[in-house]
Amino acid sequence: MMHRQRRNPGERWRFRLLSLGLLLSSSLGQGQGQAMADKPAYVSEEHAVLAALLYNFLLFVDWPQASLPQAAQSWQICTLGGERLAANLPALKERPVRGRGINLLQLKAADSGQGCHILYIGADQAGRMPELLAGLAGSHVLTVAEMGDFVERGGMIGLRRQDGRVRIGVNLGSVHAAGLNISARLLALPQVSTVGEATP
Repeated sequence: MMHRQRRNPGERWRFRLLSLGLLLSSSLGQGQGQAMADKPAYVSEEHAVLAALLYNFLLFVDWPQASLPQAAQSWQICTLGGERLAANLPALKERPVRGRGINLLQLKAADSGQGCHILYIGADQAGRMPELLAGLAGSHVLTVAEMGDFVERGGMIGLRRQDGRVRIGVNLGSVHAAGLNISARLLALPQVSTVGEATP
C-alpha cells in the first residue's frame, strides 16, 4: 500500500500560502480587484498578488549555500522598472523567511542586479532583456518578469495572465545554470508550466 508522505507543519503552511497566492490571482481581471482601504489607490490587488508570489518564491527556491544571507543579513528582493509593483513590496519586510528578514531595493537603469536574490524586471525593460540577462550570467539571481516570452528568452520565471488567472512559466535550464533549485511541489501546481530541462 502506498503511503502519502506527510509534510511537517512548516511545509504545510508554506504550501498553503503559495496555493493561496495563486488562488487569489484567479480573481484578477474579473472586476474584483480594488485598492485596499488602508493603501493608496495606485496599490492594486493585482500587484499585491504579484508581491505575494515573489515572497513565496523565497520559500520554494533553494539558493547555493555561499549565496545565502548570513544570520544578520537579509534576503535581497530587487525591482528594475515596475514601480507599481514596488509600491506593494514594503509589507514583505515584516515577514521574515527562514529566519532572515527581507530587504527591498529599487534598482536604477544602470544597475545590473548582481547581489540580489530575486530580481523582478518590469515590462518597461523588455527592450533591454538580452543585455540584462547576459549581465547576470553566472550569478545566483532568480529572474522574474511579467512578459509573455520571458522564459523563452532565457528568463527563469515568467508570469502571465490567462483567463483572469496568473500562470507561471519556469525555464528549468536557466534556473539550473544559476545553481538554483525550485521545489517539486511548486512545479507540480497546475498553474505552472516548464520549458527546457535541468541538466545533470
